[in-house]
Order: sequence, then C-alpha cells, then structure tokens
Amino acid sequence: MSTRKLSAVFGLAAVGSMLLSACGSNATPIVVTAPPVIVKETVVSIQKEQSTVIVTQAAPATATPVPEWTRPHPILADVKVRQGIAHCTDRDKLIASVYDYVPDADKPKLRMDTFLPKTSQFYAKDNPNVVDYAFDKAKGGALLEAAGWKLADKATVRANAKNEPLTLRFTTTNAQFRQTWGAVFTKQMADCGIVLQPSYIPGTIWFGAASGLVRRDFDLGAYAWVGQADPGGTTLYACDQIPNPGSNWAGQNYMGWCNKKASDAIRAANNTLSNDERKKQYAIVQEEFSKDMISLPVFQRNETAGYNKNLKGIKFNTTEYYTASADQWELPGKDTVVIALTQEPASMYTAAESAAVQRIAARLVFGVSYTQYDYSYQPVTYADDKLPTIENGGTKKNDVELKDGMRIVAADGSVT
Repeated sequence: MSTRKLSAVFGLAAVGSMLLSACGSNATPIVVTAPPVIVKETVVSIQKEQSTVIVTQAAPATATPVPEWTRPHPILADVKVRQGIAHCTDRDKLIASVYDYVPDADKPKLRMDTFLPKTSQFYAKDNPNVVDYAFDKAKGGALLEAAGWKLADKATVRANAKNEPLTLRFTTTNAQFRQTWGAVFTKQMADCGIVLQPSYIPGTIWFGAASGLVRRDFDLGAYAWVGQADPGGTTLYACDQIPNPGSNWAGQNYMGWCNKKASDAIRAANNTLSNDERKKQYAIVQEEFSKDMISLPVFQRNETAGYNKNLKGIKFNTTEYYTASADQWELPGKDTVVIALTQEPASMYTAAESAAVQRIAARLVFGVSYTQYDYSYQPVTYADDKLPTIENGGTKKNDVELKDGMRIVAADGSVT
C-alpha cells in the first residue's frame, strides 16, 4: 500500500444509456434520440490531509511516528499546488473531448464550479467567496512556482529544490469515456509541467470494498455521483467521515479533508428544518470547499434515451427518472409499454436495491407520491397538492422533555 494516502480525487459520475419504446405488439418501434439530459456530476477532488492540525503544526521532535493515515500528502497538502492544478485544468476542453454531439451553445451548461449544480436551490449563486478556478495556465504555473515547483529553462517538467520531478498518479476506471477525457487532462497537466501517471483500472477495484477509493490509495482520482434534490453531503465532507482503519473504512470523505468550519456547516445543513438556514450553511461549505480546493468539479454528465416518436407526454429531466411521467404518456391505439435497459434489476424491492434500472421500473410498478424535478420536490398524491411542511401545517415540530439517560441526536449529528 502506498504511503501517499492523503491525496487528490477527481469525482465523476457513472452513466448508463437507456432505450425506451412504447408500442403495441404489432407496432414497429420508431426510435428518436431524446435531447441530452444532464443527470450526474463529474468532480475532481483533491485529497488533502487527515487533520488540518497536522498541516499547520509540526510534531514535537520526541513524538512517536505519525500514523500513516494521518500524514499530509507530500505534494498535495500544499493548497497552492491544488489551486495550481485547478487553474491548469481547461474544463471546457474536457467537455468537448467527450461531448462532440452536444451543441456548442449548450456545452457551457455542463460545467460546474461548486459541488452543487447551478440549478440547485442550494447553489451559492453570485457568492463572491466561492472561487471558480477559471483556466489560466500562467496563474496555475505561478502558484506551482510559489509552492516550490520550479520549471527550469528549457525543461518540460517541474522539480523542487531536491530536483524531484512533480509527478502524481491519476487513477480512475477503465471506461472509454474516462480514458478519453483523461488523456486530455493528462496533456493539460503536462503543459503546466506536471507529470501524471494514468492508471485506468476496473471499476470493481476502484470502487471495491477493500481497495481504491475506500482505502484512499491514489493521488488524483476520478469518480462521480448522482445529482439529487437534497444535497446531503455529510458522508462526503464531514471530518469524521474520512475512511481509515480506526473507522473500519467507513465514510466517503476520500479526500481526507478536515475543515471544521465546513464540517460543522454540512452537519448543520442536514440537521435543521429551516430551508433558509440550510441555504446559509451550504453556502459556508461551498466557500470553504472552493477556498481549500480539495475537489475540482469538472462537468455534469449527459444521459440520453430513445423513445417511440409517437409517444406523447414523456418528460426527461436532470433529477427524475423518465418513468415518473408515465401517468401523462399517450400512444394512440396502444396499451403496452416496453422498456429496454442495459441490465435487469437485481431486485424490485426498493428498500434493498438502489440501482437506476430498479427505480425506472419501480415508477411504473409502484407509482410515485412525489417527484423531484429540477432539484426540487413536487407533490403527486398529497392532499391539496401540497408537500407537508411546518409552514402549511402538514407536519409539526413537537417539543420533548429530556430526561436523564435518554439518547439524543444533537444538531451536529452526534449521538449523545
């Protein structure tokens, strides 16, 4: 196992192509391509350190050796290096490398500048404290120079005072999609004097229970997650969610990022019933996230589906499965729906199976009580077409008298 546990991560999302055809037994399906629908985020995260204290304070000379899982990364612990990488990344070209079929006018819509999409109600819009690392090779180079990684005259690779080259591992899956934009990214880093050593490995290893991300065995890495109406984020960014042997590798904070201000804010955002307070706390997390540059959001992934051109009422959306609109579907003279998917659900038991293919079919089998179009929730079967809230009386907040011996969950998420 490498000693470089505290590193950098790129986050990307998995994508699946789907074909839907609604037709009768004698009908010939006529398939058209639906407009690209942005459904997932691609992010670049840079793993930093187990604890900010370790980076800001030197251990006493007589101290015992620092455990491997709490050592700062020898290169990426320096925020100037992480910021330099961000400025050396031309995200527009990464998008163009894999989405040549997306109209040029729409390509900029795929770009992200925080871990939340711009269409989310929790996105810190027009917040001057949220840094968007625009592509600027000169600025990126200056930051790397300031961090001690010099580019000698006529040299192509930066080196430190010990003449060690600026070399980092770049790990992601062996999917062709990632190899395509990964090659462009590797070239961009080379243009800034950084040598990337790409490692395209099977997803079973990269996302394995005892390897890859979970064991934080990488320098730079690429992965993704699915966008949803509720941002969540506690397992991704809280200090106590850093996988390590002591926690039995629990948590998804693969970056090893421990920023107390951000950690407290992400817990506060997920432990309040006030939407305004949630927006305030998520803004704090986005500020600290961009300031520390531990993760560089790259772009949102596109997902495309095909359907019978005579089918009316189908709705494609960023954060909702297309079968949620089934009650609006119309196909004159036909009463059979045929759905083609890339795989079969392992189970139709929603509580146990979380695969997209299960959710797509489940919308038809079990129906929906609410939808989550455009990163927001809408009522379907609720009374008076209203989601229950404290404000409209649909739900209540009850005070409970605490007694000695009771276990409670505090606002920061801790059990006391």
